[in-house]
Amino acid sequence: NEYKSYLRNMSSGFQNTIVTSNGSSEIVPCGLIVKQEEIGIPLVSVDVSVAIISIGAEVKLRQRFVNNSKENVLATYYFPVEANAAVHFFEAHIDGRVLTGQVRDKDQARKEFAEAISSYQTAFLLEEVKSDIMELFVGNS
Repeated sequence: NEYKSYLRNMSSGFQNTIVTSNGSSEIVPCGLIVKQEEIGIPLVSVDVSVAIISIGAEVKLRQRFVNNSKENVLATYYFPVEANAAVHFFEAHIDGRVLTGQVRDKDQARKEFAEAISSYQTAFLLEEVKSDIMELFVGNS
């Protein structure tokens, strides 16, 4: 099962993984990545819980990454989701603070993220790259 392979790869940090989408396979990055340096930020723990609700499921995924660098970074997190799935909640715990996601128009969200980063504030931006790949930008420049 390719999702089992994905979870196994995530536990070792930045890896490439195969994701099946509409019958085709491709290699995509996964994990928390500092693009400027092309390095992965180590994943130190994973917790997954699943609740079956009627004909669907709610999957909660908690992952803990630790930036051992003394510098602030702008990192990108890639993760696969089922093509028909929806992300309905996002929360990030960074340096003892809790950041909770809010749905915004795409252009407005990008603007607010850019403004926060340029003002040296911690922020994140979650977007759908494709119907089965999510991309999260997180940083405090």
